[in-house]
Amino acid sequence: MSIKKDLNYYKGLDYKIITEAIIDELGKEYRAYCNELGKYSCYGTGKTQIEAIDKFIRDKNEFIEFLYEQKKPIPEPVIQSEESLPNGTITFRTLPVLHKQLLEQAKQNSVSLNLYLNYIVNSASVVNDVKAELKQEMRSTCERIEANFTNFYRWAQKDIQFAIEKSTSSVSKYISTDPMIKKYLGDR
Repeated sequence: MSIKKDLNYYKGLDYKIITEAIIDELGKEYRAYCNELGKYSCYGTGKTQIEAIDKFIRDKNEFIEFLYEQKKPIPEPVIQSEESLPNGTITFRTLPVLHKQLLEQAKQNSVSLNLYLNYIVNSASVVNDVKAELKQEMRSTCERIEANFTNFYRWAQKDIQFAIEKSTSSVSKYISTDPMIKKYLGDR
């Protein structure tokens, strides 16, 4: 049976909502988001987790409506059961020199090598996510700049054409009323 994937279908999808505390100079607040729609693209913030989740749900629906109207792909929730997850063990071989360097760095940070490697891999993953989102934002910004430039260019063309017509009209009027210019042009 085929499911009709209209706007209501996408708005009804059940995304796994993640909340995190954000602490800065203004104090503590919470951010709610889902990985599929992008941590920095679609999120809600609030003084409490509940407030952040409520704002996320509202903003998620608006974000999905925007994507749907723009005919952009709308990511669906990734459903993983505990059985479908890998066991978390990765065998990794490296050069002895790099192994020693990583052990020293883990020791400097007072963590196990395993925890340190998890931190490095997670950081690289987050950087890739941020890079992808920045790339999308840059693409979107460039599209807006191009559209604005095109509109400005059309406006400037009309304005320049109007100025040329006005100055041509003024010069013609001046020429027709100035006796010296009439005499000079008449001699030719």
